[in-house]
Amino acid sequence: MVALPRPTIDGGTGANLQNIFYALQWWVFGGFAVLLWVRLVRDEMAGGRRGGPPTDADTGIAGLPAA
Repeated sequence: MVALPRPTIDGGTGANLQNIFYALQWWVFGGFAVLLWVRLVRDEMAGGRRGGPPTDADTGIAGLPAA
């Protein structure tokens, strides 16, 4: 039995921009998700919908009848 030589990867000397931008995309997505969650919690603590036209007491989400 003879040991095989270590495999070499061609073109792997520097930072790959595609990988960097893919990681940046996920960080932006994660930040957006956190900001959306904060906004939803803040709106819920303020008593639901702020502004906009008043809704009927018998109307649920998206104008559907409340069960």
